[in-house]
Amino acid sequence: MNFKKLGAILLAAAMLLAMCACGKAKPIVYTDVNSSSWYAKYVELATGVGIATGYDDGTFKPREYISAGEFVKMLAKADGANPEKFEARHWAFLYWDYLDKYDVFSGTQITGLRDCLNGTITRQDAAAIIYSMLVNVLGEETVPIGNPAADIPGYLSLDSQYLTPVAELYAKGILTGVEGMSFSGSRRLTRGEAAALIIRLFDKDSRTVAKPVRTSAYTSLGTFSGSTLFIGDSLTYQLVENYLIPNKMIGSASYMAAPCTTVKYFLTRYWVLTPSEDNCFGVACNSDYSGLCFSDALAKSEGKFKTIFFMLGSNGSDNVTLTQYTNAIKLILKYNPKAVIYMQTVPNSATGAVKTDRVNDLIKQAVTRFNDDGNNNVKLLDTNSAWTAKSVGVDGVHLTSDGLDAWYRYIYSSTKTK
Repeated sequence: MNFKKLGAILLAAAMLLAMCACGKAKPIVYTDVNSSSWYAKYVELATGVGIATGYDDGTFKPREYISAGEFVKMLAKADGANPEKFEARHWAFLYWDYLDKYDVFSGTQITGLRDCLNGTITRQDAAAIIYSMLVNVLGEETVPIGNPAADIPGYLSLDSQYLTPVAELYAKGILTGVEGMSFSGSRRLTRGEAAALIIRLFDKDSRTVAKPVRTSAYTSLGTFSGSTLFIGDSLTYQLVENYLIPNKMIGSASYMAAPCTTVKYFLTRYWVLTPSEDNCFGVACNSDYSGLCFSDALAKSEGKFKTIFFMLGSNGSDNVTLTQYTNAIKLILKYNPKAVIYMQTVPNSATGAVKTDRVNDLIKQAVTRFNDDGNNNVKLLDTNSAWTAKSVGVDGVHLTSDGLDAWYRYIYSSTKTK
């Protein structure tokens, strides 16, 4: 890395700000960049230090999508790249080649091919590249990433290679998200966003760590008692972390939920209630259960629960079996033989990400099997009937705020758990 060039860039940025503040230099003005817009200072700095340029008509077009080639060029120039020759295959190829030596494109969709460099770049790929620069080039230490699955809307829908980069960049204040901290990883990156990312990468003083906003916005029907347990995957995690706890509706209930959990994982000992990349760093559980597998967590509270809400199946919906569901119910009954177990149906998936009909049919079969054997404490709770198309997010898996509210109201009213 060209540290001398980096230092010059940061010094130039600082001098630019100081001169503008003292009236000794006029700020760079674009006709479409309002001084009150969030990206104005980043566009001004990026232009002032020479890593970005506007258009001949006096505009910057901060809301237009940036091409992968333009983003790569800005980032490489910020690190000191200044190729003197021209590469016929694409004008941005030498900038891409400069950065590729740092292995910053690993795990992304960005290649040195013409079509790729001419195309747009997603926010998640940009985040992964910026994170690789942060670690591989700048050598910054990682920081505790907190609770990204609960704090960053859209985080749970990211592919695994983007989880750590996005969480780290939020924790360091390089990413702040769009409305309400939402990440929207598959959305295309704009020119204004690109300027902000690159300036924040190299200039720590420009970073701002966003604070999650989790306000109470729904009317409570009541809370859940200490004899209630919630078991599930990212959907139950959402319900607990994004709805019940912030709205003070959890009461004294217990919970054990982790994104990416399948029914198979629920039955194994290696899948533990500890935040990791495997579960999107998102585990919602009582402190007593931290680090335990589900069976050990149930054993630790043997005989405590009278009401258990169980929902698994969205993950691994192609492979889950009736035997797995019946074994899961048996495991719960082993430690809570007198509990009423509500087997909840999973939401419809408009994207086809979840084989909803298949999963819900298996859940119904499992309940029927226990009922036929004389155990009527295993009950079907058709939560899917409470949700509409607006209840499920764009990924076809996770729930919107209204979907979580509908879920709470349905299970509370249907079971009269108090």
